[in-house]
Amino acid sequence: MKKWTKLAVSMALLLYLSSCVIWSVNKFYTKNLVINLKELRGKWKLFVAMGDKVEDKSINYWVFKKDKIYSFDKKNRRSDFKVTYFKIGDTTFADVIGSSPKKENAFWIFTVVPMHILLKVELAGKDQVTLTPMNYKWFYEKDNAKVKDLPYIKHEDNSRIYTCTPEQWVAFLKENLSDPEMFNSKHKFMLKRVVK
Repeated sequence: MKKWTKLAVSMALLLYLSSCVIWSVNKFYTKNLVINLKELRGKWKLFVAMGDKVEDKSINYWVFKKDKIYSFDKKNRRSDFKVTYFKIGDTTFADVIGSSPKKENAFWIFTVVPMHILLKVELAGKDQVTLTPMNYKWFYEKDNAKVKDLPYIKHEDNSRIYTCTPEQWVAFLKENLSDPEMFNSKHKFMLKRVVK
């Protein structure tokens, strides 16, 4: 019974938060676009989390490995993510998916169900990185013709889980990368390098 209760709570949270995040059942990339982003490997200090300044907090360093990110929230609770980096033109992305959180942290909801989330990756030199999520408000605008043909599953609260194939996502990203509204800088994460 405990297992079913946990699953029901997880699904309810997923449906609630899918109105705040762009969830995809499938990857946002095709294999030919994958890159090895060695520049990110190492320890990083979080100083902006979901748009809020947190540099005065004693937060454990985030660790970036080849295909993993170990994140910590303001209370130093950890959640892990599998990550695949890829590039379209001059823009670098991270396709992240939850990977067995150690504890429930503020980012835990992103690890509850194995859904893909897309982040734009912007390196400022070698010592600063910005991770920016897709803008759910942009996706949900009624008059946004750019997203009307993307396949998704709709819940009664109007939240969506997208079912695009990787090829559909790549074509969509290529077509819309020049739109500054597609990514939400108000919810960005910013980190400074500590140890390479």
